[in-house]
Amino acid sequence: MNEPPAILILAASLYQIPFIQRARELGFRVVTLDNRPDNPGHRLADTSICASTTDPAAVLAAARAEKVSAILAPCTDVALPSAARAAADLGLPFPSPPAVDTLTSKAAFRRFQQSRQLPHPDFVEVRSGKPLPVWPTWPALVKPDRASGAKGMRMVTDLDDLKEACCYAAPVSLNGTVVIEAFLPGKQTTLEGIWDGQRWIASWLFDRVVAPPPYTTTMGHNYPSCQPTSLADKARQAVAAILTHFAIPPTFVDADLVFTPEGPIILEMAPRVGGNSITRFLAALAGVDVPDLTIRLATGQSLPSLPAPPFPAGALRLLGSATPGILYYEPDAVAHWRKQSGVAVLDIDLPPHTPVPVMTDSRNRLGEIITTGPDLETAVSRIDQILRNIQWEVSS
Repeated sequence: MNEPPAILILAASLYQIPFIQRARELGFRVVTLDNRPDNPGHRLADTSICASTTDPAAVLAAARAEKVSAILAPCTDVALPSAARAAADLGLPFPSPPAVDTLTSKAAFRRFQQSRQLPHPDFVEVRSGKPLPVWPTWPALVKPDRASGAKGMRMVTDLDDLKEACCYAAPVSLNGTVVIEAFLPGKQTTLEGIWDGQRWIASWLFDRVVAPPPYTTTMGHNYPSCQPTSLADKARQAVAAILTHFAIPPTFVDADLVFTPEGPIILEMAPRVGGNSITRFLAALAGVDVPDLTIRLATGQSLPSLPAPPFPAGALRLLGSATPGILYYEPDAVAHWRKQSGVAVLDIDLPPHTPVPVMTDSRNRLGEIITTGPDLETAVSRIDQILRNIQWEVSS
């Protein structure tokens, strides 16, 4: 009997689980590769490999040994370069290594924007072991050049902050390089879309909720965005122009933008599904099966008809804490609110009375809530109501 076709999925943490499950439901043999053997996705795969997703040789060896027909790197930037190189060597569909190298390096992407005279924040690179440059404006953002999930990112307001933040960010960056850039005030948004190689098949613009300074991690999304249609269209056009420049093949695309008085500015973008539970958010809002569509795109299959708007309003919140402390909530109340109308997701990752850290990045999330409603105010207020009624608290 012929063995089913295999898919290699890079990373096996919480956000990759829906892709592992869907691939198996579609009849694929699933191979996961992740350097943490206790990550939950490994247990769901047909074959699991303990290796770093940032090791191109390990990824290529796994893809070749398992005779995979596609490589996926959903919800993770750092795995994309390894995936791109393995796919190129094996002749599998994937964005090219030069494109991925530019789009997953904050410094390279800023240089690209600069060279094309695209709007971008002022920036400077600080390579490992080099002295800090003179920085003229505050506040500023310090970012590891190659990292994901807002790891190592901080807002700084003076030179002492800058020095500390650079020391914090450099070890997180895969290449040791840090990017310092001007903070651009404006409305933070996320554009998630399906690109067919030439145009958008579908796209959704969310207003992004971010952590209070000095951290910048995503804490949630609201839909619909408050941006007018004309500016939303400009954002889609700006992202599409870069996808066209790099000849990006059919794929999901995730982009973060800031809407300034001068218009939308792309902060970062990548040819992959976004993290931070956007997969579940789109399922709740629009009935979009993101894992199914991602697998179809990666394996060259035709896509089914997509749900058509209008969609309900919705709010997604990643639960976290602004201070370290002890988590408390009422489990019975959580179970009750999970069953209520308009509550699509109510998951808490840890039991009550667990010590928890500050949510500096997505690794420190404590759970998630997704609500829907006839309007955004209703969806957002429902989250506040849930948190009050489950007695959510982190006490010192």
